[in-house]
Amino acid sequence: MKMYKNIFLLTAMLTFPVLLCGQQVDSIKVEQAGDFIRIGYSILESKPGQVYRVRVLSSINGGLNSELRSVSGDVGDNVQGGKDEYFIVWDVLKDVDELISADFIVRAELVNDVKSDDKQVKGDPEVTLKWSKKRINALFALEPSGPKVGIKAGYLGSFGMTVHIAYGPVKFSDDGISIAIGSVTFDEYEPENQFLLGASITKRIVNYNGFQMHLAGGVQRTRMVFFDSNASQTPYHLEKVFGPEFGIVFGIKTLAMSLTLTHFDPGQVEKDTDFMSASPLSYVNACIGVRF
Repeated sequence: MKMYKNIFLLTAMLTFPVLLCGQQVDSIKVEQAGDFIRIGYSILESKPGQVYRVRVLSSINGGLNSELRSVSGDVGDNVQGGKDEYFIVWDVLKDVDELISADFIVRAELVNDVKSDDKQVKGDPEVTLKWSKKRINALFALEPSGPKVGIKAGYLGSFGMTVHIAYGPVKFSDDGISIAIGSVTFDEYEPENQFLLGASITKRIVNYNGFQMHLAGGVQRTRMVFFDSNASQTPYHLEKVFGPEFGIVFGIKTLAMSLTLTHFDPGQVEKDTDFMSASPLSYVNACIGVRF
């Protein structure tokens, strides 16, 4: 294990006899870094989405060229293109006991190319990169509870968030209700339109070319109508109710869509008051819009 003294003396020499392979590889630099040799290089005209197979060969102590085994970094079968500079680290002592001289050859073979238009082969990283950057979503929302209409907007990366607001009637009774208290009759009570608010956290689970899919989970807040049988005047009250929402958000090129299941259970409000309410409310809302 005495070879490190020799490596230190040869470091300046090693930066010069490096050989280039073809026209792909350029600007190779070799330097000592502790117990390792660090090889820097660039790949001419490489682009994001391209994949290279990179090999390092060396003539050690005047011997024949052979592929180095104990290397790490930007080397192997899946080196991504588009970087200004690449680095390989050789753990010298794992391959040789003594190093007097060495010449290096870096070979970069293009194994997956980027096409010039959008009609590329399936799974091409360039297409996936292009569409995954469309993360701003703006959608028209339809809430069957009412029905209400509104908007949903969000930022959907690997993780993201959506918020939405809708406005419309409060669903109270499909047939209307007629109740008499004393000499006063309350017939088919119709409360004023109300806002529905919601927010969700999202996680992308599919990212394939022009198609992305996200899971969403959050909470909605709305108002429901409660009936107070002890009231001497109007027996109806609008109370805030919160409920969970779960759904899926899709991105197909520039199109955005979402389906969300929401459930409101008025049980807690009933427990805290003497009010009576309609049955729990569950529905699926649909949204469609654009992403950019």
